[in-house]
Amino acid sequence: MTDHANPLVEPEVAVALLWALSLELSDEPEKRAIAQHARQKFDFLLQSTQEQTAVNYLQGLLFELTSSLRNLSYRREGFKRQMELNNSVLEEQIKSLNRLATISVKDARSVVPRLGITIGGISLSDSIATLLNAYLPSAGHVSGIAVFLVGAVTGYFLAEIVLRLYAIIQIPRVTKSAHHRTHVAWNRYIRESREVAKNFLILVTRLRERLYPSLGTFGPRKAFLGTIEQDVKLDIEDVLDDIVERHLPIVHFDVNIPPRISTHCSYFAQDTTLQAGDSILFSYSVVDGAEANCYFFGEDEFKAWRNSKSKNRALFRQIRLSAGGDTLCVAESGKYYLVFENPSYFRPRVVTFGWQILRDSTRQFCSFDALQQEEIRSAETQQKSN
Repeated sequence: MTDHANPLVEPEVAVALLWALSLELSDEPEKRAIAQHARQKFDFLLQSTQEQTAVNYLQGLLFELTSSLRNLSYRREGFKRQMELNNSVLEEQIKSLNRLATISVKDARSVVPRLGITIGGISLSDSIATLLNAYLPSAGHVSGIAVFLVGAVTGYFLAEIVLRLYAIIQIPRVTKSAHHRTHVAWNRYIRESREVAKNFLILVTRLRERLYPSLGTFGPRKAFLGTIEQDVKLDIEDVLDDIVERHLPIVHFDVNIPPRISTHCSYFAQDTTLQAGDSILFSYSVVDGAEANCYFFGEDEFKAWRNSKSKNRALFRQIRLSAGGDTLCVAESGKYYLVFENPSYFRPRVVTFGWQILRDSTRQFCSFDALQQEEIRSAETQQKSN
């Protein structure tokens, strides 16, 4: 074999490199430092390589990186503008509600307190006069401007109370609405970025197949230059998605969990089918710093927990945390459940979570070991036949 029997940057590593280089567009210095480090490493690799096939591969990879980074930059710019719009709308809505809550008679532009005074003075005058004349007959008959003033003051205070209560109720709702809009923008950005990264992965894999014809792509077979069976194509689609997902950020989901006193169930369960050797990486947080319970069950354990609510049946659990997560590997194939439970009897919970499935089948993709094993098996079969 030559010194460069395999590409210096395998397709999966190239996906990680693509996302690392895209971080140079970030506003955070730490992320820009990651991008700068990745760029320096790739530049050094490109300059220090002499073998012609490896040079051609790296130059082709550089071309695809440049094209994909341009597409990612457009999507990042769109996401940034959407976030700026969301933040400005949220800030303006909260300012409006705070101004509404602090309205007083000193505010010349305010119509609400004056309406409260007028309506209160007119509508409450008769009731106040009747009440005073009924319970204080010795004070004489009460009427006129005094009753109107008492009604006006009462109407003003009622207007103030209503406005403050309205602001107190609406500000959390506005904040949660902005939180959901932010996640919608984030998920759109990540899904579009995944499409760019998936196309990049296919192009780099095709480049590898063309420049390294002795190497297999999915086991010993070619994924994009050769002919493969339909079921293998479906497997490759899953593998491509898995490779992209493990190197790009997680898509977020928001779930609203009712309190325990509600007639609805006070938990949310997300199920997925995993094969032996697969891993699941997940993280979660609760809006406004509230607490939630998190469990991970197998199918039988989940059914038993639903009936008994016993925490001991969980394969994994985190109790009363505002944020958490972990990476879990499953030893048996089957259906598994990620469960979030609301521990409060009266207050709902909004849980934001995301997960990635790291499938064991990706080891067959661009794996030199898999090709060697196939060649060994073929050689053994041929020796037996001889």
